[in-house]
Amino acid sequence: MAMTLQLACDDCGESEELGAAMMEGNLTADLDPAELGWLSLAGEDFCPSCAPAHDER
Repeated sequence: MAMTLQLACDDCGESEELGAAMMEGNLTADLDPAELGWLSLAGEDFCPSCAPAHDER
């Protein structure tokens, strides 16, 4: 069984689908969009290109 997470940038519309294999109900890979540069804030997602304009860290 596989699990996917689909993200779409709220600024430019770029989308990406992340996947992880599942074995016996345990994720074998973490679905962490932040590792790929995606930023999620208050229900909005921003791609790596748009994220710096919204990142207030």
